[in-house]
Amino acid sequence: MDNLTNKNILFGNEINQASLSEFSHEIALIKQFIELSEKYISNKKVNTILSYESVCYLFAKSIIDYSKMVYDNFVLGHYNSASMIIRTMIENYVCLVLIKKYKKEELWKYYLISSYKSTLKKTHSKNKEIDEMIQYLSIDSEFIEKSVNNIFLIDMKYGWIYKIYKGKYYSFRTLCKLANIKYTDFVLMSDYSHGLDIFLKIDGLLNTEYHVKDIISCIFVELFKLITFYCPEYIDIDFDNLTNEILILFKNVKKENDHSSTF
Repeated sequence: MDNLTNKNILFGNEINQASLSEFSHEIALIKQFIELSEKYISNKKVNTILSYESVCYLFAKSIIDYSKMVYDNFVLGHYNSASMIIRTMIENYVCLVLIKKYKKEELWKYYLISSYKSTLKKTHSKNKEIDEMIQYLSIDSEFIEKSVNNIFLIDMKYGWIYKIYKGKYYSFRTLCKLANIKYTDFVLMSDYSHGLDIFLKIDGLLNTEYHVKDIISCIFVELFKLITFYCPEYIDIDFDNLTNEILILFKNVKKENDHSSTF
């Protein structure tokens, strides 16, 4: 990594990178946890796309891929971009929870057809492919014909949850409520994406140790939730041991933070 940065192939944040040497143990642990999580997820891989299992797998794999992106940005010192990607991890996890939680309602089909139509619209493709998939997946006509606030359900960003939600306002907050996941977790990471907090733009202002361990803990928490929810049958002694080691680290961090300021 240092060689790449020195050759000007990558842009690193030198101020943040300089402090990461103090956290080599923490960084090594979270890298191991990402690799271990990826191994468990790979056991669920399926070869077809048009199935409940494949949609769940693709969501799970995307969360693993995003965790790697968080890690890469993190070690380059790009804490803000790492936090932006954590926001995306949360979004994907919430969608996965709903699709698995409501398997009987076959939300995966409606997510798939909605995503497919959105993609075709961006490429200015004709609707013939959509019509064929609608027929193949036996999509309810209501999803195609019903509109909410003058927008057809199939064209709404979160319209695919219509079988479990009959309200008028389809938002990510709605998804979090249905999945029983705190919306505030998502909002905290949204500050990094929307540019609302001036203090996040000033290098070195926030306590580095707090910021570093906050990102590491977010990666761990999101992956821990993913593995225990999506593929608990593959959890083994390696997972338990690594989890315990990381949790002990977090307990020590909490004790330190109770006696220190963020700034």
